[in-house]
Amino acid sequence: MCDNSDEKKDILIQELKNYKNSDKKFPELLKTYVKENVPDTMEAERFLKEFNESYLKEMNLDDLELLCSFILKKRDIKM
Repeated sequence: MCDNSDEKKDILIQELKNYKNSDKKFPELLKTYVKENVPDTMEAERFLKEFNESYLKEMNLDDLELLCSFILKKRDIKM
């Protein structure tokens, strides 16, 4: 079980490194992720239209912590 968790952490770390070295940054990656993972195209487009990139600047630490915990939970990584 521990090996599986370590493997998932390693995958996430590698993806973060890839993101750091990528020319595409958050807004583009978010659009790609939403379009690929939200089955309802109209819902995905509505979300992206309403999404305000400045939200990231307004995000407080509680929001960021919640977002990070969601990502870890979705990837089944326990800290």
